[in-house]
Amino acid sequence: MSTRPPQFVESHFRPSRIRRDDVTLQTGRGEAGLDLGKGVPEFDEDEVNSFGMAIFLASLVMIFGATLAAYGIFRWREGASWSAAEPLRNVASLTLATVVLVICDVLATRARKRSADLALARRLTGMTLVLASVYLVVQVSSWVLIFRDALPGEGPKLPMEATLFLVLTFTHAVHVLGGIVANAIVYHRSSDGRGPRRVSLDLLFKYWRFLTIVWLVIAAVLLAT
Repeated sequence: MSTRPPQFVESHFRPSRIRRDDVTLQTGRGEAGLDLGKGVPEFDEDEVNSFGMAIFLASLVMIFGATLAAYGIFRWREGASWSAAEPLRNVASLTLATVVLVICDVLATRARKRSADLALARRLTGMTLVLASVYLVVQVSSWVLIFRDALPGEGPKLPMEATLFLVLTFTHAVHVLGGIVANAIVYHRSSDGRGPRRVSLDLLFKYWRFLTIVWLVIAAVLLAT
């Protein structure tokens, strides 16, 4: 009795032999004569990342816009009863935070422009990471002072001005923390000597530029009111 498998089984498992002059391989045309190699767009990673970042930043615009709108509404409702502007120490913290964040933006911009110099781009990314951490320290310090001065009693009693100050600065600081995490990931991945990728530096630049502009608006609103 023959042990050879049936012909239809053998035809399914036998390696196919394709001639090098196969017209399908040379022209990309199938049996219907269609050109399968045309009309298929190539995957552009940079374009996809840029589009994703644009969508993300648009969502942040709505978040910060709603927060600033709430601040404006409460300020309008308080009217003349709105107490004095933030204490001098808060003005100082706003100024220091602004200077630090602007420097972060400058470093991210320079890293993007010097992406061809891998070692320099990585150093600039690391410096941005450190300064962004300093920004958070400045903000946390201002929050501690506000809570320390809260009236004693059943719990901290914050005036409306201090509460809105905390809401605005905390919302921004959370997103700065997200930028720190992204910066740390890019910096760590470039530790093999290849340096950060151009697309990563471009995304970081866009993110820090956005946060810097938003912070300038927030600081201006707080100082003006």
